[in-house]
Amino acid sequence: MSKQQKLQQYIYKLDSSLLELKHWDLNLPLEQARKMDGVVVALADSQILSWINEINGTQDYDVKARDVKRQIKLLKRQETTDENRHKISSLYKELYRLQFREDYVSVVMKNNTHYARANKGFSINGIKYKRLLCTVGGVKMSTVVYVSERIHEELKKRLANNHDWSVPLVPAKYSAYEALSASGSNVVSWPMDGDSKIPGGTIVVRDVITKFLADFIDVDDSNYPCEPIVELKTDQEFENNANDGCGIMTVELAKRWNGELTGDYERPLCGCNLRNAFTKGMVFPFDIVRFAEVVNGASEDAQEKYLIEDVWGTKRDIRDAHLIITESQLKLWKSYSSWEHYYNSCIENKYTFRVAKTAANYEEMDEVRQLNYQFIAPLKLTREDVKDLIEPTVNEITDILGGDYRKTLVYLCGSRLNDDNVMYSDVVARAIMLNPRLVGDDYILNRISRMIKRRITDAKIGVLDVRGNFQILSGDLYALAQNMFGLPVTGILKPGEIYSRFWLDRDVEEVLCYRAPMSNEHSIVRQRICRDEGAQEWFKYMDSIAIVNAWDTMPAALNGFDYDGDLLFTTDNEALMRRQKNIPALRCIQHNAKKEIVTEENLIQSNLNGFGSKIGQITNRCTAMTSLMANYSEDDEEYKVLKYRTQCMQAVQQAEIKISVSPYSNV
Repeated sequence: MSKQQKLQQYIYKLDSSLLELKHWDLNLPLEQARKMDGVVVALADSQILSWINEINGTQDYDVKARDVKRQIKLLKRQETTDENRHKISSLYKELYRLQFREDYVSVVMKNNTHYARANKGFSINGIKYKRLLCTVGGVKMSTVVYVSERIHEELKKRLANNHDWSVPLVPAKYSAYEALSASGSNVVSWPMDGDSKIPGGTIVVRDVITKFLADFIDVDDSNYPCEPIVELKTDQEFENNANDGCGIMTVELAKRWNGELTGDYERPLCGCNLRNAFTKGMVFPFDIVRFAEVVNGASEDAQEKYLIEDVWGTKRDIRDAHLIITESQLKLWKSYSSWEHYYNSCIENKYTFRVAKTAANYEEMDEVRQLNYQFIAPLKLTREDVKDLIEPTVNEITDILGGDYRKTLVYLCGSRLNDDNVMYSDVVARAIMLNPRLVGDDYILNRISRMIKRRITDAKIGVLDVRGNFQILSGDLYALAQNMFGLPVTGILKPGEIYSRFWLDRDVEEVLCYRAPMSNEHSIVRQRICRDEGAQEWFKYMDSIAIVNAWDTMPAALNGFDYDGDLLFTTDNEALMRRQKNIPALRCIQHNAKKEIVTEENLIQSNLNGFGSKIGQITNRCTAMTSLMANYSEDDEEYKVLKYRTQCMQAVQQAEIKISVSPYSNV
């Protein structure tokens, strides 16, 4: 079953040079802007857009726009006449008017001077605009969101959500948390209604911090601009946040939200990425009440066994909640005195609970994905390894060109062709569907050959087919549940294990784990597939999720991942596994940004410091160094220097990935 989501809305995305050219007072009608490349852009619905519609009384734009689209579709089926063309043109103007949000403008800054001038205010079509926020993606692209002066103060008030401004924060991080309200997302119901014993049916709990002994390599870059210190630590204490960015939803809630999003109320979501005031992260279905009854020994006569303590020290009964999130998900929990304070502020400021993305269903998971050069370069592959590695890709190309029309169709249309999208597929593909013998026609063969040249070129630089896929990551929720109830934290998964229903069903013992971007051999980790029956029972609703143990260094090795929506690539490719060796992870000790009282001025400055992402440049330089290492033996001084530099570059990568707190921002 499927359920219609909100139609996209349109805004102006303007180059600051255009505003400067018009002396920051631009006249640009929508009809004219639509003819300009890249000026009118689509946005998915978000909390901010919902607020704007509510303030303007345009909440029903979606219903009206769908009706207009229906009228256009009917007219297009009729005979083409001047009258019909005029009607269709008028309806398109009405459609854009309904979906256009003049109160919201995105400005791409060409230089710092433009940014400073824009923050003094500017006008478009007689409407005055003020800076609202800058998203994490916007910082990287030097793009800032401005809204009309008429609604600016109200939106700023709602964004703040009554939090305590006296609590010091890192301005760049606060800017990112504020911008969560601009994430494309769909509305879902609150976990429980306001009459429940816990308002909103949500409990906020502590993160699980595990400590254990391990071998790892410290890359200490905290004394920038001095060169990083790289030091091997043997059998030393290592610390993990075992559920950084993830929490628990009941199976009942997972079914309800799936129904609200897709129309299917029978099947629970495997996981979803939440949005609310200063809230971000994944939640996964886990039977927490059953855990209390079976593992914590709760019974009807021992009600206290259902009790846990939230981050504010208040005792809560888990039977009164459908959602349990962690302190790493509610970013500003210290700025509220209690859950009730936070919840009542959300209701006052008209926040809705929202879902930014959902995990794939099990049957939608890919069987085959493609590598890239980063995943291959650190491994010392032999000619025989390379031959084995490229064989599936060579066979695929041969089959596409050589007459297996089914593989030709998959190449032309993708693996998810269905009755709903078949009419939008390539015309050649539709011709082959009607008559498979056409796959041997000279014209069609030539056309497919031209199309596949890019595929062949990509294969030469490492874009190769392997069995495997990307899965959303989760921490061990059993460990989180143990921690909530004050039990000794063991988790189900042992060091060196992940749980993946995909690989379990294929009887695979071990896989290689990757996370992009990566650049050196420390970032490829071999993990065993957990076959424990307890894991299969407790994680049975998470069948498309990769679940990570709480007791090894893999999160650090794979560029410091967390569980707020990060993806893990896994493969059981034999050629790669032959050459991979688990070596100590790199633990990158980062520069700590200063916390201060947040003001509009330091938010603006933090955006300015972060403008322009260098992650691609950093990664390319690092992988170039990794490639050069193949020219030397491990005893050569050149090899050792290059290895040191690639280790340091991982620290630079992580600093750039973090929320605009890199010491390299102005380098």
